[in-house]
Amino acid sequence: MQQTIQLDISSDIFDKVMFWLENLPKTKVKLKEIKNIVTPSNDYFSSKIDKYIFALTELDGTNRQKILSITPLHYRNKEVADKWKKEIALLLHPDRCSHPKAKEAWAIMNDIYSEMVSE
Repeated sequence: MQQTIQLDISSDIFDKVMFWLENLPKTKVKLKEIKNIVTPSNDYFSSKIDKYIFALTELDGTNRQKILSITPLHYRNKEVADKWKKEIALLLHPDRCSHPKAKEAWAIMNDIYSEMVSE
């Protein structure tokens, strides 16, 4: 019997929930997506593109992961990683995006994706 769980949680308990989920047997837990990770307000960025490019080129670690909505599930489930890459690729591909740091952000995004799908 499969069970789908949707989590809407604040960032202060996010790490505890993810720890619990990571330590469950992988065959028993199948998550579709975790939404509503607390990220900086959009008031600081003029567009989603600017927000993603800032996260990719200026941040690292947990801060980058929160802004880009990356969870440990992205590193275990190729479908989730593929969906994440597709969403960002539609915005940041250098052929579509005229931002001066689009190529740099694209390269970093591809590196992150490669880490997600590598075994």
